[in-house]
Amino acid sequence: MSTIPLTELQCPGCNVQVQCSISSPTEHCPFCGTSLAGADAAEVSIEADSLQVVPFSVDASTFKEELLKWLMEGDYTPNDILGRVFIQEHIGIYLPLYRYQGTFESSFTAHAGFDRVEQFVEHVVCTNDRGQIQRMPVTRSRKTIDWRPVSSKLRTDFAFVCTAGQRLPAHWSDFCEEASAEQASSRVPLDLILAHENTIVTFEQTGEEVFDARAKAKLWDIVQTEIKNRMPGDHHKDLDIQWSQESTSSQIYHPFWMASFPYNGVIYLFLMDGCDETKFRGNRPVDMALRARVDALFQPLQTAAMFWLIIGFFGLFFALIPTIAALLLGIPHILWLYNSANREKNDILTRSRTTRESALARLKKQDEEAG
Repeated sequence: MSTIPLTELQCPGCNVQVQCSISSPTEHCPFCGTSLAGADAAEVSIEADSLQVVPFSVDASTFKEELLKWLMEGDYTPNDILGRVFIQEHIGIYLPLYRYQGTFESSFTAHAGFDRVEQFVEHVVCTNDRGQIQRMPVTRSRKTIDWRPVSSKLRTDFAFVCTAGQRLPAHWSDFCEEASAEQASSRVPLDLILAHENTIVTFEQTGEEVFDARAKAKLWDIVQTEIKNRMPGDHHKDLDIQWSQESTSSQIYHPFWMASFPYNGVIYLFLMDGCDETKFRGNRPVDMALRARVDALFQPLQTAAMFWLIIGFFGLFFALIPTIAALLLGIPHILWLYNSANREKNDILTRSRTTRESALARLKKQDEEAG
């Protein structure tokens, strides 16, 4: 069994532990951007033979290009975003996941409801041509549900992945699991990872701990979905499920590109699947002054709408003339205010987006001249 020596660093900012090549230590924490120059370091080793590693297929230049495009998007992204973030501090990172594969057996009992339309006769009281009151039969239809007891047994294979780190927020973990679920695990030498100066995040939990924390809930959702898909009927109630599972877990490292950048004292993250540049997730700053400026454009609209609403209600109780005036004058006035505010909003956001695009074009030109 081969082992590879690594340096393990603990971030003083968020306490995450990352592993990297001894010869090329990571300079910044991939999660919070804190410098790792003076971080606590220890020499550790990884059993390379037991790992399943998915190699990168998205290179650093593609990641940076997509990150810049993403920063340009958003209606309220600050115009100075490119001048105040450090795009060069991006990291190729391998995040730890457990792949669970096995079989579950389940049995269930329930009541299944089947929709049915039935005919019935109702006697109604009416007056005939001679003015006589009589009861006449009328055939009508109505919907009803026939309930029947159902039961069955299922045996189904399953396979899914769960993140093995505790530092990622839940929505980031969900993204990592969705992105890596579609990639087939392939063994590559761990030396290949370290040769490209990629960072490895430590497995912080055992397979059993991750199963109890995340995988069990995922498997329960799979069990319920499989049962509901196979259950007959249009409605269900009194569902009782008994199930058990047998599974094995394996450790997987999946590649991601990550960039963290500060803006006005807040750390923002951008994460991209290292196998597919179309899969990414991030949070970008918001220009609150620009948003407040746009919101102020619609204040006259809100005031006018409230004014004409009051006039209209006044007319309902005292006179019809104010109500008619509210309909004839108020609606065109409100539509005119809305169109005017919306047109000015679009002009402001377009100018803001043009400013950011011009900054991106200048940055690309500088990169080409430097290259």
